[in-house]
Amino acid sequence: MASTGRSNGLSIPARLLTVAVTCVLGGTLAAADPPHRVVISESSQFVGAAGSGGGGEDDLCDIDGAEEVWRFTEHESSVNDVAVTDDGFVYTTGSDDTLRRVDPDGSEVWSFEEAVMSGRSVVADGEGYAYFGTAFATISNTMRGGVVRKVSPQGTLEWEFTRIRSDASPGGQASIHDLDIDLDDGAVYAVAGDRTVRKINRFGTQSWSISSGNNQDRTVAVNYNRNVFIGDGPSGDETIRKVDRFGNPVPVTNFVDWSFSGHEDMVNDIAVGGGGYLHTASRDTTVRQVNMDSRQEWVFDENEETAEAIAVDADGYAYVGTRTGVIQKLGPDGEMLWEYAAHDDRVTGLEVDATGYIYSSSTDGSAAKLRQDGAGCPSE
Repeated sequence: MASTGRSNGLSIPARLLTVAVTCVLGGTLAAADPPHRVVISESSQFVGAAGSGGGGEDDLCDIDGAEEVWRFTEHESSVNDVAVTDDGFVYTTGSDDTLRRVDPDGSEVWSFEEAVMSGRSVVADGEGYAYFGTAFATISNTMRGGVVRKVSPQGTLEWEFTRIRSDASPGGQASIHDLDIDLDDGAVYAVAGDRTVRKINRFGTQSWSISSGNNQDRTVAVNYNRNVFIGDGPSGDETIRKVDRFGNPVPVTNFVDWSFSGHEDMVNDIAVGGGGYLHTASRDTTVRQVNMDSRQEWVFDENEETAEAIAVDADGYAYVGTRTGVIQKLGPDGEMLWEYAAHDDRVTGLEVDATGYIYSSSTDGSAAKLRQDGAGCPSE
């Protein structure tokens, strides 16, 4: 168990099985080997709007780009996803087999540590609970499978869903690839390596599952009217399809089901934002906006590297994370507004909160909080 040197470690029994949770109870950060670093204005990196040489150190509320607020480096290996709660707490999960809760200032609150394999995806609900999926876990002596767990803001295991199973070798067919949550009813949607999409209700019970056939689905997103978008991964046809909350295909016409097949390679991530538009990031290096009639509105094709992760705010601005660790902001019409070298390696997850702060995770072993365009500054 990692120790921060700032507090005592407490072992807290969960409801369903024993876990170890390291709790940060308060106090000051030890000077040696801190688990995170808080970057102040004099040392923070900054990048101006695309094409500008801007700065903003004299007035941090007068910036036109992005800058780092803090960076969290407590994970011992890749950080695979990030989620933020309504009150600014952050969840990170990674290949060191942990789920961690981080406060709005970048300090670790607790670490949920158990004999599981790497966390692949994490989402948060409106009450601050975290839901995370793993690559695989030992379910019995002979069976392995990805697991979805719900964890309280206090670090207590609420439930786990373990029916995603496979006899495959470690890292095999049953890993969880992605999760999303319906904030209206608390249902979690999971895509897994067994070529199945599942809806898990708020009590941890499966509502339905649908087969992906020969496709290896990679990503999932739920929109405002509770429709579910599923993006195709490797060995598939690069198609995004749409089902309703009961798992039924959604038609565009009486004879054609909704689908989008504009990408030329694997769909890495999907986000739904302002106006209900779908935004997609792909291994073909492009970002696309798609309307609810499955028609492409625009394509951003200026990158040479894979678009790995995407988030969209309420005003329709898209935030893209690339394989090289760069984060870009795109306008509602697909134009690039700025880009920021946030990480030293691939961006694995992106979130943007209601006030405009951006949260990212990366295979470089860190998660970061970024401020952009005066986010968090007093309104005039």
